[in-house]
Parts: sequence; C-alpha cells; structure tokens
Amino acid sequence: MKQDGADDKRRVWHKLHLAVDINIHKSITAKLSLSNVIDGKVLPNLLKQTRLTINAISGDRAYDTRQCDKAIRIKRASPLIPQEEVQIFENAVIHVIRR
Repeated sequence: MKQDGADDKRRVWHKLHLAVDINIHKSITAKLSLSNVIDGKVLPNLLKQTRLTINAISGDRAYDTRQCDKAIRIKRASPLIPQEEVQIFENAVIHVIRR
C-alpha cells in the first residue's frame, strides 16, 4: 500500500529564473537552478548572458545583495529592488525600568 506523495523516487525541485522585457513580453535570458540556490546569486549570470541595453531591473529583496548591485551598475541600469529596512536611531537613550 502506497501513501500519497510517498514514492520510491526522490524528487528534486528546480527554479527557472527569467529575465523578461516587459515592453514586448519576451524572455531575454533564462537560467535553471536547484531550489536551494539563492535568487540573488543567479542575477549576475543572467545579466552577463545579454548584450541588450537594460534601463531598469526589478526584483524582490532576494536581489538586494552586493553581487546584484555590482552587476546592475555594470549594466548601467536603475535598480528597482526594495532595500532591506534598517532603522538607525541617533542619540537614542534607553531607559530600563526595574520592577
């Protein structure tokens, strides 16, 4: 008797990373990776695959890395990637209340 999802083969998941031209809705480059590969490590290789002029690059926070930033600057594109939220408190005073 077999249980659902329990088969003899081990499944390996992959991710397909795409660079898409949003004006013409066409794929520019593609890269297939294992599911455990961090998205930010794939972007520099995607950008190296194309000689097209790129105006802007968008992505989620996974692409907020130094490697991606460097690759985007090399392509002279504008990054449309949310920055990690960092809160800086100047002249902060911490009061400890003891009970």
